[in-house]
Amino acid sequence: MSQLADDSVPLNLTKDEINSISAFLENGLYDANLKRYEPTNLPSGNCFPFNDPLAASELGCK
Repeated sequence: MSQLADDSVPLNLTKDEINSISAFLENGLYDANLKRYEPTNLPSGNCFPFNDPLAASELGCK
């Protein structure tokens, strides 16, 4: 049984097109400066990005 929809059709992509799409998926959405969006603290005092007892202990949060 196929997991594709019945109306799916081959795209007949070239090797270069497949490589371009793969490269975009692997690298195009990556932000090397993602840490710049990480807050230094939260108004609630909770840990970022996790707020569970183990993370609080390991990250030194309340």
